[in-house]
Amino acid sequence: MPRSPAWAGFSGEVDQRALESLARELAATLRPGDAVLLEGPLGSGKSTFARAVLGALGLKGRLPSPGFIVDAVYCTPDGTVVNHADLYRLQGSPEELEAFGIAGLLRSPESGEGITLVEWAERLPTHLAPACAIRVVLEFSSDETRRIAMIEDHRVAGD
Repeated sequence: MPRSPAWAGFSGEVDQRALESLARELAATLRPGDAVLLEGPLGSGKSTFARAVLGALGLKGRLPSPGFIVDAVYCTPDGTVVNHADLYRLQGSPEELEAFGIAGLLRSPESGEGITLVEWAERLPTHLAPACAIRVVLEFSSDETRRIAMIEDHRVAGD
């Protein structure tokens, strides 16, 4: 049986450097078909985490959160497509998610077409959130320079 990655099941307090390190470790295990759902309040580190994942996948340059455009599509040096969605400006209704193409994007992970990162994933209706996803929840700590991070790996074992 495959061993779980070190970041799977992580729950603890981290600074920005440790958060980025967790993201890089997670990125090393991602493959087409995987979805990473990022949850947490404004400023909790979702975009920082996403940028660290994208950087670890080999993407260079400025990698802004797609808050104004809702979805950014990247291609890694090895040809893997990465969809990065930010639902901050959306209410999360099924019609709205369909109109912006997010519903289709979330149906595609199981097809193995690419890797999907979703910021503000808590805005997804339950029926649209991929069940076999990696869930990253970030919260504020009493120390303003640190965050509480919880990571759950719901991918099917052995895949």
